[in-house]
Amino acid sequence: MKKHLLSIFYVRTGELEPLNGLRAISILGVFILHAWIFAGFANLTRPDLLDRIIGNFTSFVNLFFILSGFLIYKGLAAKFVETGSMNFIQYFINRSLRIFPAYFFFLFINILVIQTQLKVLEAKPVLSLHETSMLESAKERSQNWVYDAFYVSDYFPGNITHGWSLSIEEQFYLLLPLIIPFLFQSKRNIRISILALLYAIPLAFRIYHTFNFLGIPEDRFIPDLIYRSLHTILDAIILGILIFELMTNFPLWNTLLERKYSKSILICISVVFLTLAHISSESGSAIFFLTLRFNFIDIGFGILLFISLHENSMIHSFLKGKIFVPIARLSYGIYLWHIAISGAIMGHYIRKEQFQNWQSFILISLLSFAITFVVVWLIYLLIEYPFLSLKKNLQFKGLYLNPNIEDRTFRERKF
Repeated sequence: MKKHLLSIFYVRTGELEPLNGLRAISILGVFILHAWIFAGFANLTRPDLLDRIIGNFTSFVNLFFILSGFLIYKGLAAKFVETGSMNFIQYFINRSLRIFPAYFFFLFINILVIQTQLKVLEAKPVLSLHETSMLESAKERSQNWVYDAFYVSDYFPGNITHGWSLSIEEQFYLLLPLIIPFLFQSKRNIRISILALLYAIPLAFRIYHTFNFLGIPEDRFIPDLIYRSLHTILDAIILGILIFELMTNFPLWNTLLERKYSKSILICISVVFLTLAHISSESGSAIFFLTLRFNFIDIGFGILLFISLHENSMIHSFLKGKIFVPIARLSYGIYLWHIAISGAIMGHYIRKEQFQNWQSFILISLLSFAITFVVVWLIYLLIEYPFLSLKKNLQFKGLYLNPNIEDRTFRERKF
């Protein structure tokens, strides 16, 4: 019982510990972004430069995408090298048991809340202007859950405000098996070339959408189309795959970090790229903001991922800190629930006009995160953990693919 209750604090066998740090930082960045938005609702003064930087913390979703690409591809590559086969059934079962229980439980609660809100508002004989607006919104949202259920809310507005990123990941999980067999049976240079081409395609779409607004629905603001659609943001996931390929099959990239000052130089490059991406704005440089900014984010975070996987780096030691483990373990649930929970808490204090200064706002934000953490922990134990345990015990026969014996260099590096 104790082991089950405290499972979120344990490092799992074979786990890449520094990635727990990156995952935890990602969800903290997303939480700070949404808390910052609530600070605007509370009419707190937000310095322009800081507002611009934190307003670009959507970048931490890109970091999630990079980590997803790296880890999913790594797992499939390891299985392929070990067995010479691609077990598509096992792959889909594992993904489903990991993602669906928590997601559809959250969606169910979301629908339940909307339906309850509809009944309460429709039962009132007279509605205020605000309540009338709430009723119209609830009616529209009551029909939109289907877009969340089928993971297409990156193209059609669903009930879950932040569900677009989950839709993008799920679409990636569905598309990956279509290209994996070809990639794993190709020479490494061909694989890299294909992945480089795939990485360039989203940039081409972003450039197209930036310079050509024709055909864009009126209810889709151009930055939303560019940032919240699979075809324009897939490059972040592809970069995670590329990083695994480069680190595994090109020893030069690994020996690079052994050279004097190499880590310091790479960290400086990462900081420069991330700084330029986060201080940019659509009003300042719209073309960069809507196109290359995402590549700067990818490269900046990609370098940090690259360095974090080398044991003799300070970043590696920092990111494998035990404090990150429980936050990383609950990051999926925190992402799902943090807007609903923190929104309810923040909204309560905003309505009562109890945010007099930044100190009180920060304290309430910390309280919101703590409550979110505890609630998600409970949901994890009741909903996620049982299905994760089930996932370990399910095995299915895979589809055999003839591996490229001359190029089975996945064996050369163990993570």
